[in-house]
Amino acid sequence: MFDFSSSPAVQNLLESPDFGKLAQSYFTNTIRASAQAQPLVIFMEDLHWADDSSLDMLERLRAALPTGQLLLVGLARPTLFERRPAWRTPPQAWQLIALETLSPEASDALVEALLQRLPAIPEALRRAIVSNAEGNPFYAEELVKVLLTAKVIVGHPEKPGAWQVDLDSLQRFHIPSTLVGLLQARLDSLTHLEREMLQRAAVVGRHFWDATVAELGQAPVAQIQPTLEALLRRGLLFKHEPSAFAGTQEYRFKHALLRDVTYETVLLKVRRDYHAQVARWLEVHAGERINETISLIAGHLERAGEAQQAARYLSRAGSYALWVSAFKEALEFFQRALALAPENTPERVRLLCKLGNAQLYMGDYQTARQVLEQAAALAQTLAQTDTYGEALSLMGIIASIEGDPEGAQAHLETSLAIARQNADNTAIAKILYNLGWLEIRQGAYQTAEVSFLEAQTLARAGGDQHRLITALNGLGTVKCLLQAYEQARTLFEESLELSRRGGNRLTEAIALGNLGETARWQGLPELARQYYQAALVIHQEIGSKINIVLMTGNLGHVAAALDDVSSAVACYREALQLALQIRAIPYALESLAGWALALTSTGQSQLALTVLGMVAQHPALQTDTQTIIHQALARLREQVPPDVIEAGLQHGKTLQLETVVAELLAQPAD
Repeated sequence: MFDFSSSPAVQNLLESPDFGKLAQSYFTNTIRASAQAQPLVIFMEDLHWADDSSLDMLERLRAALPTGQLLLVGLARPTLFERRPAWRTPPQAWQLIALETLSPEASDALVEALLQRLPAIPEALRRAIVSNAEGNPFYAEELVKVLLTAKVIVGHPEKPGAWQVDLDSLQRFHIPSTLVGLLQARLDSLTHLEREMLQRAAVVGRHFWDATVAELGQAPVAQIQPTLEALLRRGLLFKHEPSAFAGTQEYRFKHALLRDVTYETVLLKVRRDYHAQVARWLEVHAGERINETISLIAGHLERAGEAQQAARYLSRAGSYALWVSAFKEALEFFQRALALAPENTPERVRLLCKLGNAQLYMGDYQTARQVLEQAAALAQTLAQTDTYGEALSLMGIIASIEGDPEGAQAHLETSLAIARQNADNTAIAKILYNLGWLEIRQGAYQTAEVSFLEAQTLARAGGDQHRLITALNGLGTVKCLLQAYEQARTLFEESLELSRRGGNRLTEAIALGNLGETARWQGLPELARQYYQAALVIHQEIGSKINIVLMTGNLGHVAAALDDVSSAVACYREALQLALQIRAIPYALESLAGWALALTSTGQSQLALTVLGMVAQHPALQTDTQTIIHQALARLREQVPPDVIEAGLQHGKTLQLETVVAELLAQPAD
């Protein structure tokens, strides 16, 4: 595995909340470039063990390289479909090949291959293998090895390298009816040292290291090597290259089921002791790569029964998963940690905040709010002001997204007061940034400018590159709204330069989009379109849905300004559908207002008025959208009488968002 955490380019990105999305974008671009240079095949084993983020990445690769010279080949058990049911009926670009049990003819062929050292295969032996295996090739292979160990199949006395069968022993030998029973028989045939070695290895996992197993047995690595070599010769283990830990040899069990069967033979108390030792070994040897092993350590501590330590590591694992945008995994880690954390403790409050933050990233705002309300209540009970402020800050972000500006303002201002009291400059800068954007949406531009200026000052003083870039974008937006376009352009260009220097694609795209906004408000729609399109490409690459909504809507505004009504409506339709999908209601309203403005150019004044009436009275309405409404009404006053306008707006005010959306989406797409 590669570790570039010491790289200055990576260091500049560490505070970005979209670091994982950026990494995925770079990985996709790397695969795309490799596939363009020459045909590329990626082979993956045991996909059923893969985490959700890795499976998501495969889908992104397929979507990003629909015509590339890339072949993805994966092996998986049917349990994969429990998590990915849609993969049972894959899209055209995928092909599902179900591996059925071997036919009688194929089973005979396998027996011939396995027993090729017999001059002639006795029919009794052939029947025993084929009938018990029932088409399972792994069972057939293991049965032959068991028969060799049991001396049913032995070396030929007169033909070196050849075998012969003791038919009397075969008749007396009890053949296990299941694969598990067969594997247990293989374990029973091992020497005491071999069995103990395999048991220790099974506690470590499907993959393990010689140094770990040696430590469990309190023996030097050199002393256990002969036993490991014997297990390799028996075909129970394979070497794995390269090893995840320098100076060690990594091994893996031949089959996951073999590891599971072996693990179940370890006494429970011994298991717990071994798990605790493995966790300590991993802690010591992980070094700078601790983030890669946090979840592994946490799992061993859980099984060791060390609940508090396990909860701490699960919390760290969740934070790391959140950092790399593995949101589903982050949720699972935080939920497991909460199950172990004591009730009514500061640690529980912190975990609830982290869980709520993960749900916020996933767009599950209702659940996130409920969890954060729990966190805030418990923090107050325990007088934990810092985590109380953190919970309120996150609740403020949710309220803003859902179109509750009063609630957002109250939460953010309270959390800001707490952060100031605690002299937590990082929290202050973060809250000021979110507060600034809320103030922009409320039309309080001068107040927003004050918030962003303080955030900028704190970021520069603390050397926080990410917060500085975001503050510059916020300040530039204020200047643009105040029609100080050249000042806005200067701020956005500084943000763009810092983003490109640091390799932060997300903030680069945001700066490009803001430069597009500046050009649009300056009356330069063609230049604005170029900036928006460049920003949209990046947002699509990194999967930033909220920004895809914004850029698509902005492209609709540009098309409308250029009197390209059909293109404008197509953009508004796309932006509206995605905004509703992620429940970004304020941006859905902006797309609806833009669509209504476009309708004024097609003679559909009644429908335009209905849409505008509903949007104008919606609680999630923002200042930007009000501007579009005024533009649309100005056009309509030139087309229809005032009483018609008033009646149309009043009708719209009686309708729900869903009703108006359904009517618009029913319009034929050009």
